[in-house]
Amino acid sequence: IAPPDVLCGRGGVTNSHSGNKVFRSLVKENQDEYLRANKMDKNGIANVIVKAIRDRGGRFLRRCEQTTPTGQVLYVDIGNDQAIVKTCQALRENGPRLIATTATATKPSGSLAAESTTGGTSVTDEATVQPCDVVAETDQRQSNLEPQNIGQ
Repeated sequence: IAPPDVLCGRGGVTNSHSGNKVFRSLVKENQDEYLRANKMDKNGIANVIVKAIRDRGGRFLRRCEQTTPTGQVLYVDIGNDQAIVKTCQALRENGPRLIATTATATKPSGSLAAESTTGGTSVTDEATVQPCDVVAETDQRQSNLEPQNIGQ
């Protein structure tokens, strides 16, 4: 497991991992835009976040039930399709409360391109990338999605 990886699951280890902190920051940054977007644009917003994580060398990892003969935990990259699904779930979290808060605010709505920067790294250039552009790259790298000993 590397610092830019996003660990899927619940609990303290997942919440405190540095890649998950970056992921949550990106989600928070784009959540208002996602909640205001039409259905066609929502997948694109999630894809921008997934691509930003991948561009930093991060993977979306799920812990496997099986371990190595020595007891070491195995993780598998869930792929971009599942990463986008997980990202959409995170973007919807607390949605009704946020929509109510946003509706009462007088702040003008901005676009994803105008609001999406993280630590000096702009995510705006990635807004036009289609999901299939990244999926093919991941599928070639790990086409069988077999568990791998990624380490901790």
